[in-house]
Amino acid sequence: AYGQSDDTVTIMSNELPRSVYSRGVLRALRSMYGGQETDEAISRLMKERLLVYGPDSEDGGMPVKTFELMRQILFWTRPKIAIMDSLNSVSPPQFAMTNRKSDYAIHEIKADAFRDTCLEYGILLYSPGNMSDDMQTRLKDNPSKVSGVMLFGSKAYENAADYSFLGWRDRKVTGIQRIKRCKNRHGTSMGEVWPWVYDMQGGYYRTQLDGISQPVN
Repeated sequence: AYGQSDDTVTIMSNELPRSVYSRGVLRALRSMYGGQETDEAISRLMKERLLVYGPDSEDGGMPVKTFELMRQILFWTRPKIAIMDSLNSVSPPQFAMTNRKSDYAIHEIKADAFRDTCLEYGILLYSPGNMSDDMQTRLKDNPSKVSGVMLFGSKAYENAADYSFLGWRDRKVTGIQRIKRCKNRHGTSMGEVWPWVYDMQGGYYRTQLDGISQPVN
């Protein structure tokens, strides 16, 4: 868990206000600590290990909409873990000269640029994406039939990534999110599925069900 490690985290947003992330992390940490830490201690922990860049209703903030700004932030903050809320809203690198390139080619360029930056700075970058309605239905009906992650109609991001996962809400069990491992560049165990249970108080998913982590094959 975030509060139980020394990892530093940088969140970069180009859509949601940074206050949404800060409030969400604060709520989750309060629940994780279960009253064993004061709000002051939790706030201090967040200041030491969490940086959030994004839009702000008061001062405009710093929406991360270009590859160059993202790279600059990562260069100065050097987190262990970085989160980008929307890869598609980040413009491709200026050096790539993408004016006459297809969308598919642009995604390939962006995927390689993101990968190279993470390798250079030693950062694990996480970015979510939404599946089409048709693919979400297939995933819920028969998850064994869906084995790959292809963001924005391009295989480039999965090819560039070390890890990829699929997630969906369980139709039969309220409050359960299923996570399927689709890629692990550094290991095996492909296709395993885990249940994540939603913590109502903290507003986050935790990886334990009845106190025991349970892969579902």
